[in-house]
Amino acid sequence: MKRLLLSNLILLTICCLAYSQNQLEDYETQTFREIQDKKFRNPKTSPLLLSDFAKFTGLYYFAFDEKYRVKANLIKTSETKTLLMPTSTGGSRKYLKIGDLSFKLNGQDYSLGAYYFEYPQNNQNTNEILLDPFVPFKDLTNDAETYSAGRYLYFRLPKIGNEVILDFNLSHNPICAYNPNFACTLPPKENFLKVEIKAGEKKYVSPNEKSTH
Repeated sequence: MKRLLLSNLILLTICCLAYSQNQLEDYETQTFREIQDKKFRNPKTSPLLLSDFAKFTGLYYFAFDEKYRVKANLIKTSETKTLLMPTSTGGSRKYLKIGDLSFKLNGQDYSLGAYYFEYPQNNQNTNEILLDPFVPFKDLTNDAETYSAGRYLYFRLPKIGNEVILDFNLSHNPICAYNPNFACTLPPKENFLKVEIKAGEKKYVSPNEKSTH
């Protein structure tokens, strides 16, 4: 649980990167990948198997593509809705759905559900950790180019209005993609996108697997 919380804090740092007109368009993407690389090379925060850690040379990504940084309209839920999402190890986790994100990509309309992880009431860290909304999703690149179980994305809530930025360049694999001993939340059916999202992190290939080919 501590490793999960630490990982979430690192992701929160990534997702809270400020946009600036003086920065390069892919500044957030570059910074995100630098933070991820440091996390994976640190034995205290790396999710890698010990057999992979010593041979780790980096993660794999699509090139930054501005078209995958889209504006979305957050339609908030009218009432609190708790649901159980299955995990990769056969368990489940409770989430609070906060709304639906509607957006256009390549001229087509799409929608994704947004959630908050529901921490146990006896968790003393609950009030100390405020994560950005969580968007687990699958798309048509899964299996061939990206992790088969889907990827994760976070976004910042707007201070005014309902328009948010969904940046798929910042989408990343769940930690079970590197280590099957971890339990990862699986995207719900409503978050299956019938389109290829060629942005963000690609499928992880173990250094040991590469050496056998």
